[in-house]
Amino acid sequence: MKNYRYHTGVKVSPDGQRQLVVGTAPRQWLDGKMWKPIETDLQTSANSFDLTKSAFEVQIPKRANDTILFGNVGSEFRMKPVCSAVDGVLEEQNKVIYSNAFGSGIDMQVIVNRKGIRKWVVINKTRQKQLSFDFEIATTGLPEIQTKKTFSQLSLAKDSDSDVVTTLRNVEAWDSKRRPVKVNSTIVKELGKLILRKTVTIPDKPNFPIITDADVTVTSHSCDGQIVYTSPVSWAAARSNATGTVSAAGNDMYSYVDSFMGMMFTIGRVGITFLTSGVGASGTVTSSTLKLSIKYAGAANHPCDLVSFAPNSETSYVTGDYAIAKWGSTVYTTTDIKTASASFTDETFTLNATGLSAIDKTGYTVFGIREQVHDIDDTSPSAYRGNIIETSETANDPELTVNYRIGSRPKINSSLAENRLVKGGVIS
Repeated sequence: MKNYRYHTGVKVSPDGQRQLVVGTAPRQWLDGKMWKPIETDLQTSANSFDLTKSAFEVQIPKRANDTILFGNVGSEFRMKPVCSAVDGVLEEQNKVIYSNAFGSGIDMQVIVNRKGIRKWVVINKTRQKQLSFDFEIATTGLPEIQTKKTFSQLSLAKDSDSDVVTTLRNVEAWDSKRRPVKVNSTIVKELGKLILRKTVTIPDKPNFPIITDADVTVTSHSCDGQIVYTSPVSWAAARSNATGTVSAAGNDMYSYVDSFMGMMFTIGRVGITFLTSGVGASGTVTSSTLKLSIKYAGAANHPCDLVSFAPNSETSYVTGDYAIAKWGSTVYTTTDIKTASASFTDETFTLNATGLSAIDKTGYTVFGIREQVHDIDDTSPSAYRGNIIETSETANDPELTVNYRIGSRPKINSSLAENRLVKGGVIS
């Protein structure tokens, strides 16, 4: 049984109307028989910064070259950065910063969120063309990790229990404009130790800071992020290319277009997945809204649309999901996404009839977000335009509210039973 869930319980009104509010990251954790809100504030102990009110445990060391521990239902995943012994500073209650941990101008940040931890290596400046970063890795109570010449996402189930999964996600790198940066990653064995090695190639004209990461999560069953492609040939090539670069997006997802001197074109498309199986096959969806924390990218407000998106997998996007055939222009909301703010602001969008019919009552519901004027309407851009959306890595992750009924008439006893089921967070 999972010790986390993506919602805070089903609310039932006297007339039988039900409401399920779902996030893109776990919202509650199971403490014995009690569901409690996940809290990401770190507590300071003698030698570490600790996370204790979550579905997983985290110990982040006071010094950068000590061991980072991720505990998931009795199992452990440990990472030890091969870096300097600099002291960490706790910021924003869920982030530890180690300045110059990997050399002058290269910091490390360890950030806790509701589904896992991110280990950012932040390259603020460098004259080198290639940099490598090593992390010793070890596990307890999880399957043995093998060496890999090309590392890709690694999901480890405890004792063959697919319900309890620790996932080491793909290694990524990006610049200050959220453009992908080349990074190669391997798992090697040296002196009897397993090492995750990340090698970043610095672009010719870098936009610092450049960040690289491989985050660890309590689940492989949540997915949000962007898929990007840059064409040095033409706008048409950028828009209709078959594959792109998948990004887990960190704190932000970029649904945007970009043009560099009319020669280099970039498109970013966003996918957001919600686990909506809590509605159930017998549920009839009556209305639904999507709340995003969003701001515009570039110099001015620009519309994006919530559209149909058919990824290869609802829980793990792949490079082929960039294909334009997977990103329909069928709009799922009553209005375009038009944020008028240069800072993150909550915006709520009402799903239209087409959007309501797209909600998967027994599985995952996936939404796509595309820039409207250029990406959907196919007009070559002359500047950087689009929207930036906060992800499940933040406190303001996307939130889907689904209102529905069970059967043709409400059953009072059934409603009272369901109220009792979630009252006080106690499982009965």
